[in-house]
Amino acid sequence: MNGSSPAQPGLRPSQPTGGPGEALLLDLRGLELIHRTARVDTARARALLPYAGWCAFATALNMAIAKRNAS
Repeated sequence: MNGSSPAQPGLRPSQPTGGPGEALLLDLRGLELIHRTARVDTARARALLPYAGWCAFATALNMAIAKRNAS
């Protein structure tokens, strides 16, 4: 590779700040899923908590990367 290869499919280099916003929306959808699941089965809702934690970590990591890329 000579460094002139095009961006990978699905990546949008013209919108570098889109990732954190999309990750935050995923966090909110996950919390909504837990809330809806809790109405039916609290044990299963608790089982989804690690997923919400992982999504929050991924969002924080994504925001840190976006911040570094912006500077």
